[in-house]
Amino acid sequence: MGLEKFINVNQTEEYFNSPYGKPSRLDERLWIPPMGDSRVRLLPQPVENSVPYLVVQRHSYNYQDQILWAICPKTIGQKCPICDVAWTFYYATPETYGSKAAYLNNLGAGLRPITRFYFNVLIVSDPENPENEGEVKVLSMGRKLWNIVQQGWKDIGLAIFDPENGYDLIIRKRQMGQFPDYTTSSFARQASNVGKIEDLLERAYVLTDLITVYSDSELIEMFSVIPEFREFYEGKSETPTPKVVKGKMPEIKVPAEVETEPEDVGTFLPGVDSSEVAEPTSESETKGQESDTTLDVSDIDDILSNLDV
Repeated sequence: MGLEKFINVNQTEEYFNSPYGKPSRLDERLWIPPMGDSRVRLLPQPVENSVPYLVVQRHSYNYQDQILWAICPKTIGQKCPICDVAWTFYYATPETYGSKAAYLNNLGAGLRPITRFYFNVLIVSDPENPENEGEVKVLSMGRKLWNIVQQGWKDIGLAIFDPENGYDLIIRKRQMGQFPDYTTSSFARQASNVGKIEDLLERAYVLTDLITVYSDSELIEMFSVIPEFREFYEGKSETPTPKVVKGKMPEIKVPAEVETEPEDVGTFLPGVDSSEVAEPTSESETKGQESDTTLDVSDIDDILSNLDV
């Protein structure tokens, strides 16, 4: 009996050649817009009387070439142990943390959650991968596209979700330096029919099915590869709650993994399954927020989706 019957040699070779023992995999339900112009029709969820999109908060951090990635429990209204660390470190001051404060500010900035918006879409045009055309996928968008969709809702209304007499979202993805830009995207000027609503909803997704939220203990274990994070929950941090002076922010150099958070979000699944940093929701997270003008968070999924994680 040959071993080849039980071992996929080509796939095993690929796995062994990956630095993490397993290469990244795209979730086949998700779709990344190609560079250039593409078209989609936004669709409702196949759930009666529901909002047609899902707001998802997530954490992603590159620690020593290891991608730490998890859905933030605040997505489903729960407290988040990663956020507790992120905001504590983000507002750390020299008075409470001494010379480590600047490093912790950077670490806290990188650990903060970013917000994504999940939509069902019918892919009308994908010149780079025409086999996708006619497929129903999920598009995870950052603030740039979200702002355009939000304006479309104000100007057009329900018709942005109507496949039978509605308007395509024309996604214009351009390279601006190192990162993609979506600011010239818009809705089509003329309505069109791309299919029957009943048929398309049979292929659409209940968007909450795409997310997995870990328990507090699992999240803490996952992110404890970062020594300062681990010490925070081992009670070894010098001061777990630093003093915050409202209206005064420390000087922060944003880590590359936050500064370059990708617009093409969540398409890789490191073990489970950007854009703007999510708003703080507790009093300690809110202090000093009005003076936070340092961050200009773009998207980095284009970069992350090319990593072997």
